[in-house]
Amino acid sequence: MRKLILLLSIVGAVLAQGADEPEGEHFVTGFEDRFHGGVHLLMTNHLPVAVSVRVNAELENAKADIPLPALFTLKPQAAIHAVTIEQEDAKRGWKMSWRYSFNVGDHRAKHDSNRVYQVPFRGRFRLTQGWNGSYSHTGWMKYAVDFTMPEGTEICAARDGIVSRTIDRFKIGGKNPALMNRANNITVSHDDGTVAQYSHLRFGGVKVKVGERVTAGQVIGLSGNTGFSSEPHLHFAVMKPLGGTNQVTLPFRFPAGIPRERYSYRGQR
Repeated sequence: MRKLILLLSIVGAVLAQGADEPEGEHFVTGFEDRFHGGVHLLMTNHLPVAVSVRVNAELENAKADIPLPALFTLKPQAAIHAVTIEQEDAKRGWKMSWRYSFNVGDHRAKHDSNRVYQVPFRGRFRLTQGWNGSYSHTGWMKYAVDFTMPEGTEICAARDGIVSRTIDRFKIGGKNPALMNRANNITVSHDDGTVAQYSHLRFGGVKVKVGERVTAGQVIGLSGNTGFSSEPHLHFAVMKPLGGTNQVTLPFRFPAGIPRERYSYRGQR
């Protein structure tokens, strides 16, 4: 679910998009509004949900009007003036390079750890890796869960929200860590600024579009085995951004309580 766009500038700008990112337009774009001896850095969010953006710059004989790096929340489909950079000594040349990174969600989100989420699939399947799972649920991913299930199982939204990201172009999976960022997935943004991610979907398994509002229990995709995956399964997590591309998973509850390993969960009928 990562996105990194770089803009490098002395008196110009270059825009680049990562090869593993979702198809379509750049979701957040940055622009320079230049004036004599300086530049305004402007950010635009093209998504129908809030995003958190981190802006930083390397300066020579120039200064920013706010401390850098700086973290901003951009409202849905909104634009902001982020930073102004000005030349310090008019008698000497000046240089500036700037960059930004972003993730969907609001870094200021206050999540209720007792919030109950619906089981995100149809059928009955075992939770095979829970919180603090030794295989891959460590560090920032410690509150994620995995359910082992056959490919093609219907995946359902665990909570109401707006689809904010989708990836649906990868065809293979395996235990190679190089596949870490090559899983098909759906990200749904919630009203409190958090997001839920549904990962390792099959190729062609995304059944919703960015901007679509979904309700809890609605079928949104089909399970698979893409990306860094030892077997067909669904990886589910609730997250919020910490700024830029960094994020953290959050504790949550199912109707039966806190997720438990080796427990079989029955989802939507």
